[in-house]
Amino acid sequence: MNITFLDQGTVQYRNGELDYSVLKTLGHLTTFNTTSSEEISAHAEDAEVLVLNKVPMTRAVLEHLPKLKLIAMTATGYDNVDVAAARELGIAVANVPGYSTNSVAQLSITFMLALATRFVDHVQDTRKGQWKSDARFQYFSFELAGKTLGIVGFGTIGQQVARVAQAFGMQVLVSTPNEKSFPNVSYVDLNTLAQQSDFVSIHCLLNEKTTKLISRDILLAMKPTAFLINTARGGIVDEAALIDVLREKKIAGAGLDVLTKEPPDKKNPLLTMENVLMTPHVAWGPLETRQRLVGEIAENIRCFVAGKPRNLVN
Repeated sequence: MNITFLDQGTVQYRNGELDYSVLKTLGHLTTFNTTSSEEISAHAEDAEVLVLNKVPMTRAVLEHLPKLKLIAMTATGYDNVDVAAARELGIAVANVPGYSTNSVAQLSITFMLALATRFVDHVQDTRKGQWKSDARFQYFSFELAGKTLGIVGFGTIGQQVARVAQAFGMQVLVSTPNEKSFPNVSYVDLNTLAQQSDFVSIHCLLNEKTTKLISRDILLAMKPTAFLINTARGGIVDEAALIDVLREKKIAGAGLDVLTKEPPDKKNPLLTMENVLMTPHVAWGPLETRQRLVGEIAENIRCFVAGKPRNLVN
């Protein structure tokens, strides 16, 4: 079986840090650091299984890959794949849910802690030698205990964020189309969640239903003291509306690991706003997380070949 990894450079940041041996036991593995739209046909023409992260799989591309049987995503999201076209062409698409639960939840909580304590501001001031009490306490900070966290989407990551938040003594509200049995959370509609939460943290997939789910109206429904956290996908938030409400201080701030366009335009206002903490889509970046990802991809392929496919999205 021919397995082709089209953009392994999006998963392996330093040569040799990830062990691909488990993939090699399943067939002949070919890897490319990157694959442009123009290179897809040449790189993928012999592949029965494509492993990919960001490479766009449009209907036109898929129609020219007659040998392809499975697209094994290296992510939970799959918005770069035309899954309907893949289904029509008999190509299975499998994602990897749960592999980054710990690391994404970790960054989500990190954003909350940093925003609550003004951690970055204090670190920067200390480096400048500002230690006097009048400098130390110029920023408003607060405890997470007793505050309300609103979680949008309640898969494995959202549930892990809820567990950690509850350990800090936070109340947890959840907005999700599929309620789950989970202790001490309250299920509410999205507007109610926005109105009542001190933090709104996004943990749903990006698809047609969730594109710009966090709309201008939802953002304006939030408290002026509340913060938005997004470690899911940028397109879930109406980015233009977010920029406006942050400029107008309609909400207190945001912690963002994702944007609608990545890498962002250098003039994107979110990059320089004082009330925004931003990281470059690194929530899934820890080595343990990425090695777990490789293992989950291999298991998706193994199960598919054995006639017992798992994690199919189409």
